[in-house]
Amino acid sequence: MPNSEVVVSDTSPLLNLALIDQLDLLTSQFSGLTIPTQVWDELTNGDAGLDALRDLRDTEFLTVVEVE
Repeated sequence: MPNSEVVVSDTSPLLNLALIDQLDLLTSQFSGLTIPTQVWDELTNGDAGLDALRDLRDTEFLTVVEVE
């Protein structure tokens, strides 16, 4: 059962899981994931894993927020 606590991530774990096609590990453990806009910008700076990351965001599992 996914954990309902707020989970925040930085770039490396998301990119590495996307590269090995294992982002589903996150959805099996957590009910959602929050990342800062800066992290999303880093993730979308390259093409590697980008389709999987966009798919994750489009399911609303991944929330991108602006931080000060």
